[in-house]
Order: sequence, then C-alpha cells, then structure tokens
Amino acid sequence: MEHWLIDDGTASIQCDLSDPRIKRPRRDTPPFALRARRESTGRHVIWGLVPVRAGESCRWQSWDGRWVSLTLGIGPDFGRVLIIDSTGRREFVSSYEDALALAKKWRGDL
Repeated sequence: MEHWLIDDGTASIQCDLSDPRIKRPRRDTPPFALRARRESTGRHVIWGLVPVRAGESCRWQSWDGRWVSLTLGIGPDFGRVLIIDSTGRREFVSSYEDALALAKKWRGDL
C-alpha cells in the first residue's frame, strides 16, 4: 500500500492508495450465486459450455437446465455427428461444422 499526500491548495490530506493491479470485490453487493429459475427473463438466454457427459464431444447448457450436445458417430455412423437437445430432438449431420451451426440454431429455438 502506498501513502500519498494530497494537497489541493486549501487542505492537505494523507491517504492510502491500494495497488492498482489488484481489484478488490465491492462490499455493497452480495457474492454472485447461480440460481435456477424457470421463468423467462426475455429473449436473451445465456448458454455456456459445461463438462461433457459420457460419449459427448461438447455440451452447452443454459441457466435453467436446458442443454444441447454433440456426439461423434461410431460404427455405421462413423464420420457423422449426432446433435441432441433436452426436448428430445435428435439429428445426424455429415460434418462437425454443420453440427455446430445446427446446435447454435437449436440453442436459439429453445
């Protein structure tokens, strides 16, 4: 912590200034806590990548539990990608790029 003497011509004040490289949390707000809510808050829904489940390549989940996942095909479906969402939709596509585009569309639809 640095000590500074501030002099504006009418008064002198000694104050402590914190290191500007360190940001302290605001004390007037409670710490962030995730809360699952089922009601709609508008058109914008925040989706985030979350840890995958067995067999998945990637998985997005929204704050209210809805999800979309991509799974690489095996066996006769090798080279294809399966997209699944929390409503039960399932679709195979021929490329990973197409799967990403469809998953993005489905996240907007949910």
